[in-house]
Amino acid sequence: MALWANKDLTDPTLIPSYENRLALVRLLLELDDKEKALGLLEQLQKEDDENVDAWYLFGWTYHLQSEDMATGDDEDKTELLRSARECFKQAIKLANMLDYENDGLIDHALELVAAIDAIVPPTDGDDEEEDDIAATAVPNELEWDDEASEDEDVEMGS
Repeated sequence: MALWANKDLTDPTLIPSYENRLALVRLLLELDDKEKALGLLEQLQKEDDENVDAWYLFGWTYHLQSEDMATGDDEDKTELLRSARECFKQAIKLANMLDYENDGLIDHALELVAAIDAIVPPTDGDDEEEDDIAATAVPNELEWDDEASEDEDVEMGS
């Protein structure tokens, strides 16, 4: 990581691919190196702030940090959980907008948001964000139906 961490991010020949760096974040979390994981996630977010996996991993990192907090640090733990919730909600929102295919990751994010809500109740600002997430979901019955529209095509005469 030290070989490329401070290299020019615009030159893809100097750094590993985005996906490889996301995989490295996962490895860093497995090794319990949350600080390096957060640093790498910040770089990745600068490159692509609409990556569902990156937002999920941000949330997961904050969630793990909150679990490491001592019992007396309730204020810091609460702030980490709020940050985790925001990141998970952003991942869910982007997944809905981008037709993200990893349902397991999104299901886990939804479970974690519910668990965080039980510990740290959402504030009014959080409720607005939930409405935004719900609004991004596209119900199946509203999706485009090519077959039906082909039958209804009408030629217009001049």
